[in-house]
Amino acid sequence: MSFNQVLLKDYYKRQLISILDSVQGKKGLVIDPTVSGPLSLVVDFNLLKDHGVEKIYHLADGRVEPECKSLIYVTRPTIENVRWVANQIKYTANVEHTIHFVPRKTLICDRLLEEEGVYGDVTIGEFHLDIIPLDDDLLSLEMGTSFKDLFLDGDTSVIQMLSNAIMKYQILYGFGPKILGKGDASKMLAELLERSRLNYLSDIALNSNTETQETDLDSILLFDRTVDLLTPMRTQLTYEGLIDELYTINSTFVELDASFFSNQNNSKTKRLLLNGTDSVFSDIRDSSFEMIATIFDKITSSIQKDVESLQQMPVQMNLKDFKGIAVKVDAQKQSLATHQKLYQKILYHAAQPSTSIRWALEDSICSRTVDNSFLEVIEDIILSGAPVESPLKLMCLYSLAHGGVKEKIYDQWKRDIFQAYGAKQIFTLQALEKVGLLKPIGNVKSTYSQLSKSLKLINHYESSLNPVDISYTYGGFAPISIRLIQSATKTLPASSITNRQVSWKGFEDVLQLLPGSSFEKSVIPSESKTFKTNKRPNQVPYTLVVFIGGCTTAEISALRVLSNTTHRKFIILTTSVITGNRLINSLAI
Repeated sequence: MSFNQVLLKDYYKRQLISILDSVQGKKGLVIDPTVSGPLSLVVDFNLLKDHGVEKIYHLADGRVEPECKSLIYVTRPTIENVRWVANQIKYTANVEHTIHFVPRKTLICDRLLEEEGVYGDVTIGEFHLDIIPLDDDLLSLEMGTSFKDLFLDGDTSVIQMLSNAIMKYQILYGFGPKILGKGDASKMLAELLERSRLNYLSDIALNSNTETQETDLDSILLFDRTVDLLTPMRTQLTYEGLIDELYTINSTFVELDASFFSNQNNSKTKRLLLNGTDSVFSDIRDSSFEMIATIFDKITSSIQKDVESLQQMPVQMNLKDFKGIAVKVDAQKQSLATHQKLYQKILYHAAQPSTSIRWALEDSICSRTVDNSFLEVIEDIILSGAPVESPLKLMCLYSLAHGGVKEKIYDQWKRDIFQAYGAKQIFTLQALEKVGLLKPIGNVKSTYSQLSKSLKLINHYESSLNPVDISYTYGGFAPISIRLIQSATKTLPASSITNRQVSWKGFEDVLQLLPGSSFEKSVIPSESKTFKTNKRPNQVPYTLVVFIGGCTTAEISALRVLSNTTHRKFIILTTSVITGNRLINSLAI
């Protein structure tokens, strides 16, 4: 079985119906704003009305004035959220309260509710909304602080949640017979997955069941974000990547000024859905932004042909079919108009001198041809009043590509940051240093130059509608993460390897240039009597790629290119979709 969103959506739908029907009569639903976006992707909100929901509230600090006698809270188990819920319960004493934590409750939740004196006044449950299908090939836990939680705070609950999610995926879609990975967190996750798998097989054996699953999944590849911190510090140069850099995409939605959608000026904003359900966006999302105008011309021509076909259709044609085609064409025209406006904004940004200077500096840093003039560029960015993450991204990029920063420069950067952004930024700098993003140069020699040469990270390319190398995603720089995945899956360009089995074999020297453990293991012996995984005949195999700590949309685009140009498909599961800005902001105090 290949991945299909329907199975997951049906699972969540059944669970949500059970939660809603557990409370009799009319009810209000209070949703954590960070949950509402993911929930809208898996459940039609009409379902809520069908099961008694009279009104929907967004969880926030302050009181709720319910219009019915029951309130159901659906929220992530954060300390802030639990305190907000507790306060609202105190002021709605005559209301029946139910809390369902997403994806699971924690002991801290129980303790906080007890401290607030409301533990006995509320029914507590869980809504296991963990794997969010953002697209047909993209799954996310939507844990925006996962990198900070795990790599700065040492909170290994992230690993537990990922393990639960991967096990759920395998139970639904089939077990991968091989697991491999890179990074210490990846190894920890692999060990936990092994224990979970053995427990699952034991349960099957006790129930005297022999399961045979047909699946195209032949491998699971775990990737630790700390193995490649450099890639997110660069500017993504795909269409979707630049939208995320400039406007921020949350759970496939981007919030834009309403003028993008009409000719009227309006200060209000509207949300635009960005995923494969929009055929126009699907055609342009993974392309270099330089090629978008050419693709727009092709889409315009295609729409015009559809319009002409509609005009020539016979009168006796089924009215329902005619209306369906007309609605589709109209939707494409509206989407094209919106994306043309959005693209003009991107072009305007790209044409700014400061933008071209920054992108050129990123190239020279990664090719290690940068001179001391880069210090003036960073100083100008600080003096311009740009958000603190703007200069910090370049500082981190330089540090990662050069094995650290000379102490004199590092001290000057710290002074500049403190003077421009306040002394509190000392905590941000300490956090960046702790996770390895920014640090003074040490005694350990940088391996970046050797890594760049071995993996062909720098590739001078020409813009094309059909790129032959993934380096186009960052304007001539190949993401280290995806080059490693290419190494393991034998999809490197011009590879002479004929054995296409997923393995690190032959790339051990490259792996040693990067931090963290590397491993691979066959996890389902072919002689297993309690569980068998059969590959479907004549089907393209696929790898489940798991990013621990987040991945960028440009990395996702690169994997899509590999799926389209090689004899292997990739499904991505990530803790969240990130940019360099969001990663740095998550570390800020």
